[in-house]
Amino acid sequence: MEKRANLQEELSGIIAKGEAEKRELNEGETSRMAEIKAEMDSLDEEIRKVSEQEKEAAKCGPNNKKKVKRMKLTELISKVIENRAFSEDEQQMLTEARSEMAKSGINCSGQIALRTLNASTATQGKEAIATDKMPLEITARNAKVISRIGATYLNGLVGNVSFPSYGSTKVGWKGENVLADNGEGSFKEITLSPKRLTAVVEISKQLLAQTSDDVEALIINDINDALGEKLDETIFAGVETVADAPKPISNVEGIKKVESAEAAKYGDVLAMEQAVEEANGVVDESVFVLSPSVKYAFKAVQTGNGLPLVLDGENLDGYPYVSSNSVPKGSAYLLCPKDLIIASFGNAVDITVDPVTKADQGMVRLIVNGYFDFAYKSKKIALTKYTA
Repeated sequence: MEKRANLQEELSGIIAKGEAEKRELNEGETSRMAEIKAEMDSLDEEIRKVSEQEKEAAKCGPNNKKKVKRMKLTELISKVIENRAFSEDEQQMLTEARSEMAKSGINCSGQIALRTLNASTATQGKEAIATDKMPLEITARNAKVISRIGATYLNGLVGNVSFPSYGSTKVGWKGENVLADNGEGSFKEITLSPKRLTAVVEISKQLLAQTSDDVEALIINDINDALGEKLDETIFAGVETVADAPKPISNVEGIKKVESAEAAKYGDVLAMEQAVEEANGVVDESVFVLSPSVKYAFKAVQTGNGLPLVLDGENLDGYPYVSSNSVPKGSAYLLCPKDLIIASFGNAVDITVDPVTKADQGMVRLIVNGYFDFAYKSKKIALTKYTA
């Protein structure tokens, strides 16, 4: 509270100084005001969370508080392998996770089901003092590309979800007594439905025997990374061998797609920017997504003789970019991140523990199933594919 009061005093001082000197605030003062407001917003959020925790504790009363006990994935896996029964608390946690999946019409096939964190609230499940069950932090938000570009996430969905993709409205001038044309735009419905995303994580039995929290975190991170990388790959490269898998965004209707047998050049970048803008996109809100081969090709391309390189630092022609092996070799996208919709269903994943397949190597396989879908909801996207 004291820190917030000090920030408020500093903010008031900046405003008062400008008013006293009868002038507009300079760039440094304006920048500092923005920083102060951001810090105050962060502090307000912390205060809100503490207040909610205190209210939750008060509901339970001093005699009803339970010690917070975090469920360990390593312990659950070991119990499956050794055919030991889950504890009452563990069984309740698994039942709750299966219930979450059932709400979305998803059948849990694994021996272990875990509730996932709501991606919009990073601390979901951690605030309740009077509970001894906590969700493990499984989330596909670790995807290297979609998390970095700022895609739109829809979490905890139940059943199929549809939303319209709306074409531009027709507007034109007419004479005073001339009948107006139909100005209706075109609607197209996009439907997202639960599709199984499977990732396989292998861990050694020796590692599984450890009780360290660091080991637990390592396994959780491996699962998160496996799900995230598979989701990235499907979005940008697709999965040809699975008929029901979502189609990659290279198949978006209306995408400006160009194949080039020539080396990367600045004109390619300008053509992609033009394509997005002509589709009513805002280039300033767009992001380039590149394969590593294209990234390094653009590092050697100039905007003109004696002029700066196209790719400089963290920007490509002045716009942000992300490079990833999840993008097919030779591919360069320009897209609007907010139009890439990632849907997560069921608020849970199920895990099948396979101690047999690689038993001779001392390894345990975890087959992790999450349920996701995605769609790109506009034509504000361009792709250049280099074949040389």
